[in-house]
Amino acid sequence: MTFKKNYPPQFAQCVFRKNNAVASINGSDYDLKLWLNYHCSYEWDMNKSLTTLFLYTDIKKDFQKSMNTNSIKSALEKIDGMEFEMNYLKSYGSKTKQSYVPFSITILTDAASEKSYGFEVTVDKTYISLFTNPSPKVTLEYSNTTVLTQSTYKKLYLLLRDALGKNTSTTRIIDIEDLRDLLNVANATNTQVVKTIKKAIKAITDNTNLQATCIVEKKLTKSGSREIDKVRFRLYKQATPQSTIKATQIIQATPTVVIQPAVSTPPAPIAQVAVTSNDEEIQVKDSEYDRLLEEFVDRKVDLLANKRSNIGNIKSWKNGTKENLMDDEKTIDEFDIFYELHLQKQKILSDTNYDSSSMIALTDPEDDTIRYVVNEKYQVTDIHLVVIIDKVTEVLDFLEEKYIDGFDWKVMSCSNLKTYKLMAF
Repeated sequence: MTFKKNYPPQFAQCVFRKNNAVASINGSDYDLKLWLNYHCSYEWDMNKSLTTLFLYTDIKKDFQKSMNTNSIKSALEKIDGMEFEMNYLKSYGSKTKQSYVPFSITILTDAASEKSYGFEVTVDKTYISLFTNPSPKVTLEYSNTTVLTQSTYKKLYLLLRDALGKNTSTTRIIDIEDLRDLLNVANATNTQVVKTIKKAIKAITDNTNLQATCIVEKKLTKSGSREIDKVRFRLYKQATPQSTIKATQIIQATPTVVIQPAVSTPPAPIAQVAVTSNDEEIQVKDSEYDRLLEEFVDRKVDLLANKRSNIGNIKSWKNGTKENLMDDEKTIDEFDIFYELHLQKQKILSDTNYDSSSMIALTDPEDDTIRYVVNEKYQVTDIHLVVIIDKVTEVLDFLEEKYIDGFDWKVMSCSNLKTYKLMAF
């Protein structure tokens, strides 16, 4: 969307809850929250109307990316009755958290065709009034959020944009526990939260008018170990996103031309996360994370061994290879992707009667024969085991795109996991 809107800064510090738990939301869900804020605010300011009817076509024409009816309807059903816990860091006004259930949504269905075509939304008056000439305010250009693919990236962008305000540069320090809720990664370890932030910062700096770096701060525990405690963000305004600058440099570069970012301060390094003590490793307390990481590396070692025919002492070779992979950044990044999938599986199975041996697939709700799963080589395959995506770093992005297109996780009966090679699940 190309809209621009002034937001109360309390909304930038917002945790979404459903059924007394932090709500699981994707990129489309978050985009629709912003869309509803914009249009309901307009109806209130112009017509003093709290109830408005919208068609799905109203939403589709505002977004450049494709949004089908199923994904819009699914997002609206999540948003209906969702609690918005705002001013989470207690930065503004009375320095207290403010909770609203802003949207009551009724899905509209054509009686003859039995197909849904739109919805009616009633917005809370106190909540929507906050968007009328807010002071202080966060000016949000929607294109800076819709260009980001994941809800975590979108939420971090608005949170950091709020902190930057009208300044050229500034710093914000946030507790790791607060970030876990604010970024909707409630089940992640501290290490996982930091890695997610690193990826989000790179996406934000590459694609928006905000440039950021962060430093991890630790505290000493009673046991003598050091744990991640806070994240210090350093924020800069940039007139042009880094990806646009780089594209311009590629197209226009000559031996005598150097294109510099249009910023009033020296550009900070992109997405560099430093640790306050270089000689100490991050302490990971999550025993399940450690166990699964070791299993993940063991499978990777076995796959590598199967490709070799000239190994002398196989036990010694495997032990050495495993030790190297446990410290390899690329391997850890690969594991991070599948740990997130593992957490998704746990959540899905907890809501069903299926056991842990069941297969989970991303499935088209209108055609159950279209499924996407992850094989033992950490590739996305279809139900016929044909590889769709073979780069591990792109797996979650692919699944996120399909989810936005209307696909959903579904538990499938599977009595023999080895036959299907679904090691990641």
